[in-house]
Amino acid sequence: REKVSILPQELFLIESTLRDNIDPLGKHSDEEILNIIKDVSLFKSLSDKEKLNFEIKENGKNLSTGEKKLICFARTLIKKNKFVIMDEATSSLDTKTKNIINKNIEKYLKDSSVLMITNQIDILKRCDKIIVIDNGEIIQMDKYDKLIEDKNSLFYKLFLN
Repeated sequence: REKVSILPQELFLIESTLRDNIDPLGKHSDEEILNIIKDVSLFKSLSDKEKLNFEIKENGKNLSTGEKKLICFARTLIKKNKFVIMDEATSSLDTKTKNIINKNIEKYLKDSSVLMITNQIDILKRCDKIIVIDNGEIIQMDKYDKLIEDKNSLFYKLFLN
């Protein structure tokens, strides 16, 4: 499990500091954590010390949905695992937060295999391979450009109909 990072759709935060939420096992330096916090644009108005010690209430009650997602995303990024699962990483987010996540996927996960569960067309266009699953069965698998050519396919109907 240590070799796989998961960004779940249901976000999980602990009642503790931002540092503890990003690096719960204490394996990374303050500098590494602060670099990730900066890259995901969290708490820009706070000093570095304030960022690391920012208190997160039970299940992130004192945070917006976007902030919670970015904290969980930062936790995923800092591990630098070669296999990452992202379940609806950008759903229910504003455009600015989606762009932050997409930019950092490209920066931090370019050498990782990323399994994305999504229905967002902007993300699918950048994927190396798309697998379309219907009722638990793989019904299509190819690159975006190939899948979108078949106007009778489920993929086409889902996204362009």
